[in-house]
Amino acid sequence: MGDEEGRVNTRSHSRKDLDTYFKSDAFGDLVNKAITQQFQSFLSSKGFQDMLVLTTKTIVSEVVCDTVESVVDKEIDKVVQPLKNKIAELEFQLDRVKL
Repeated sequence: MGDEEGRVNTRSHSRKDLDTYFKSDAFGDLVNKAITQQFQSFLSSKGFQDMLVLTTKTIVSEVVCDTVESVVDKEIDKVVQPLKNKIAELEFQLDRVKL
């Protein structure tokens, strides 16, 4: 039983030591350094650059396309609306003549 108690005690101390280490500035600095290095590596990678270029092109294309489409639709409506009004007026006159 003494041997088992020693292992439990050792595990308990190991857990406390590990928990203390995980809460320490040294561990935080280590994690921060690893994340920073990986992030910098990712940002400078060809894959990220390709993805960023493709995403930017897609977004700009969508925005420009929607803007151009909206402007064209408004211009068409400006030109077509008088014609629609004239057609409606002629249809009204035609209906009056039929009566």
